[in-house]
Amino acid sequence: MQISYDWIERIDSTNSELKRRSSQSVLPEGYVVSANQQTAGRGRSGHSWQSPAGTSISTSMLLHPDTLPMEAVPRLTLLAAMATVLAIEEETGIESRIKWPNDIVIAGRKAAGILTEMAAEGGRARYVLVGIGINVHQRSYDPQIADKAISLDEAVLLREGADFGHRESVHADNRETGDRAGISHISRRKLIRSIWEHFSDLYREFSQTADLEFLLSDYNERLVNREQRVRVMDPAGAYEGICRGVNSRGELIVESEGRRRMINSGEVHVRGLYGYV
Repeated sequence: MQISYDWIERIDSTNSELKRRSSQSVLPEGYVVSANQQTAGRGRSGHSWQSPAGTSISTSMLLHPDTLPMEAVPRLTLLAAMATVLAIEEETGIESRIKWPNDIVIAGRKAAGILTEMAAEGGRARYVLVGIGINVHQRSYDPQIADKAISLDEAVLLREGADFGHRESVHADNRETGDRAGISHISRRKLIRSIWEHFSDLYREFSQTADLEFLLSDYNERLVNREQRVRVMDPAGAYEGICRGVNSRGELIVESEGRRRMINSGEVHVRGLYGYV
């Protein structure tokens, strides 16, 4: 897959922009739109995603997974999560973990989120949009998420033993044009390229079988909930159990009341019993 990049200064949502462009012309698989500022970013279940100018990554890739069965499309979210943690580790040295199915966690707080959307036709996916948002330079958040969020800059402070408890909205200039923080010099554009290069490698292998067996060991190693007690918010009734990992279909395995349940990401939410994770 050939990756092509387009950078936009300000947009409502990179996923929405790719939808608009796809309706106007046929775009190649691997087309990426990224924005310096996103004004109407969305997360899973309709939640908003804050993307202040110069502080975060907002990026989306267009896919044409013509050979994938419909039930395999949600597994692309897991590929994107794996690609994101690999890129963060490669570009920053920061250790990150995956909160199934679509969050990236550092030090027990959310650093990134993934939103996968699909347009279907004739029982197949006409196109899929994989959107990724990452807190990079933020030091201030909406009060509703302040105790659950972290940026890569703050993760650097933690790694260096510094205190990031004092959060503020004033940023110094960064070396990268358009960035507004002065402590890490993390390049958003380099990180974006690293994410999509890793994703492309994973996607190439995944497309051959529509099966996640080839990355299960690495994925489960990075699964923050593994072997932890979780609460499954199922529409049919919430229950608790022990998370045992993810299977090759991308389902979460939860052991509850003596049996193993396979949980599809489109059906339920999973929460840790002792906080966000």
